[in-house]
Parts: sequence; structure tokens; C-alpha cells
Amino acid sequence: MKAKKILSLLLAMLMVMSLCCTGATVSAAEASVTLPYKSVTVPKGKSVTVKATVKGVKSPVLTWTSSDKAVVTVSKDGKLTGVKNGSAKVTVKVKGTKASAALKVTVGKRVTSVTADKKDVNLTLGASFKPNVKVTPSDAANKALSYSVSDKKILSVSNGTVKGLKSGKAVVTVKATDGSGKKAVINVTVGKGKKTKTEAKTETKTEKP
Repeated sequence: MKAKKILSLLLAMLMVMSLCCTGATVSAAEASVTLPYKSVTVPKGKSVTVKATVKGVKSPVLTWTSSDKAVVTVSKDGKLTGVKNGSAKVTVKVKGTKASAALKVTVGKRVTSVTADKKDVNLTLGASFKPNVKVTPSDAANKALSYSVSDKKILSVSNGTVKGLKSGKAVVTVKATDGSGKKAVINVTVGKGKKTKTEAKTETKTEKP
């Protein structure tokens, strides 16, 4: 009887140890991987390294692939190298899971500067304006821009048009989406008062169908 009890105890211990060990394995549903950009531009003959952020897996192993190696190649460390002008998709996967992420890679000239016509703007409450933004060079491969505001209670932005919602100060950031990091910053002060001619014209244009 004692031998059977000891054997049962040993089997129970082995089961507990087995559960502890297998508990370290992460299911695909728990794993995730993200990239810092949705798209990035790489100059021909140059390289850009993209870092992936992985959650839910200890010491993850990543595999990188390019949809067109004739346009862009990618190393095991996420180093993108532009081969010829064009575009391709680069995908990163977490080994042993279904977690993956992808970004569009365009090979060509990167944006070197983003400038706005005004650095400081006074805006009346409820009025709106659309900054005139210049992207250099004019033949950059990807000239798309993203707009954001530092305080959504004071300002809103839609399709590049900024509107004053509440009195106060906030910052509008216009950033290149090609991964170059180039941006323009506009300081906006919203207050009560009469609308300026510029604001009135902007609102009239916005209201037209």
C-alpha cells in the first residue's frame, strides 16, 4: 500500500512538473508582432533597419521575407536594402505562432524636409484653416503626410483641415509617412473673437459641396 501511495505521489508530481513546463509555451492567440510604420521609403542602394515589437513570446525568433527581392531585400535582422525603384511588401513572422505584420516598402527618393507656410497661427473659436505644406524633394517616392494634434479637446484635424474647438493652445504636427521622420510643427492658439478674412474664406471653401 505504501509503495502504491509513493508511486501515486510521484506520478502527481510529474504531472505538475509537466504542466509547469508546458505552461511556458505561448499560443498563437497570445503572440503579437507590430512594426513602427505601415510604409517606408528606402533609397536605391541604401539600407534602413526596421525593428519589430513582439509581445507574448519570450526570446522570439523572427523570419523576414520580401515579396520582390529584385526591388528590396531584407536580412534576418530587419535590414531593408533598396535594389531598384519600385515597391514591394515585407513581412515579419514570429516562429511557432501565427503572429505576423507587414509594411509596404517603396524604393526611391526619401523626403528630406516638410515645411509649413506658418509656424504660429491664431484661430478664433469654431474657425478652421488648412496649412500650406511643402514636401521636398518634389519627386520623392512617397509624399503622403499624416496630421496630428497635441490636444484633441482644443483642436481637431480632418483631411488636413484644422478646427478650433476650445480656447487654449495646441500643436499641429504634419509628418511624412515614408519613415524619414521629417515633420513640420505649427503652434495654434484658439481664442474668442471675430473671424479673420483667411478663416472666413477657408470655412466657405470647406462648406461647398
